[in-house]
Amino acid sequence: MKKWPYWLAAVLIISLIYVLSDRIITVKISVTKEYWRFIQKYTFYLGFGDGFFSYIISPSPSLILQKLVHVVTYSSLGLAIYFATGKQKIKTLLYVTALAVFDELHQYYVPGRTARLGDIILDVFSAYTVISLVKYCCGKKALQSNDNFR
Repeated sequence: MKKWPYWLAAVLIISLIYVLSDRIITVKISVTKEYWRFIQKYTFYLGFGDGFFSYIISPSPSLILQKLVHVVTYSSLGLAIYFATGKQKIKTLLYVTALAVFDELHQYYVPGRTARLGDIILDVFSAYTVISLVKYCCGKKALQSNDNFR
């Protein structure tokens, strides 16, 4: 199995993450007053202050979009690295963790951006989940194909 296309995909995804992390992207979504009250009522602040160990959980559309971008990019990165490493789950998760830490460290030095431990956890969890799903689905498929030869 050729691994270079997966490494190329990983490098492209890492480049995309770097570009997105280097910018302040604001999404303005207009919501009704009722929904705004709902957002305020169900927004929770976790952790200490407004720094690295703090996190916001909110039904805010812009925050949901930001977290969705984290999930999609790091799930894709996890898959690319998983196949590039020859389906080595632990090695993949170590790479993804290191990249997530460096991404947050990079964001720390970008004016107007913050670094959060919760984002690192979300990134690694996203990669872990998609790798586990692929491994489970591929494992079931392999078992089914072996049953056909009996």
